[in-house]
Amino acid sequence: MTLVLIDYQPHILQGVRNVPHEDLINNTIGLVKSAVHFGIPIVMSHVGVGLKGAQPFLEELVALAPSAVIVDRTNVNAWEEEEFVEAVEATGRKKLIMGGLWTDVCLAYPAIEAERAGFEVYVPEDTIGSITQLSHENGMKRMIQAGVRPITWNVVLAELQRDHARSDTEAGTSRIFLEHLFKMDPDKGWD
Repeated sequence: MTLVLIDYQPHILQGVRNVPHEDLINNTIGLVKSAVHFGIPIVMSHVGVGLKGAQPFLEELVALAPSAVIVDRTNVNAWEEEEFVEAVEATGRKKLIMGGLWTDVCLAYPAIEAERAGFEVYVPEDTIGSITQLSHENGMKRMIQAGVRPITWNVVLAELQRDHARSDTEAGTSRIFLEHLFKMDPDKGWD
């Protein structure tokens, strides 16, 4: 499994109108923390930083995953950027958890291409957004028709943990759930 995040950049986030930014960022942070907690490779890609001086990937996400590979692109479709595809393929994993802004453009294009290239693609729908609800829904429909599987971020964490008896990861998993799914102070637990 590889986590692939595309275009979580301040100026692109500003165009997201179908979901509250606070919820989207909270869920995406939970997803990144889940990947880091379980040692899942992470590929992040932003667009136009070197070419046009666009704002880079959101620092709050980059800071959570210091070993993530970050690819700057010029192509709208990340799958048309050789360096991006090479970074994904270099993980040696065939299951991709893909998130991106905007659903119908910067995420749909590469998710569909990855699925066609033989990857098993999952999209945590609560970590993505688009300009309008219609744009988001159309992007989801296109991806689903191409074989992409919709999920939510917490499903990724639950699948990685799988068994509460796995004591080496259970405390960290519970902490992520408390903080980002239940939006509780993880130091107070269920009290």
